[in-house]
Amino acid sequence: MFAPQSKSNPRRRRALAAALAGGGLAA
Repeated sequence: MFAPQSKSNPRRRRALAAALAGGGLAA
């Protein structure tokens, strides 16, 4: 689920982490 996008998309990875923390698992 967590692909190595930190180098390619550091912002996207942070957004994904925020979404998971905010309830991205349910979505």
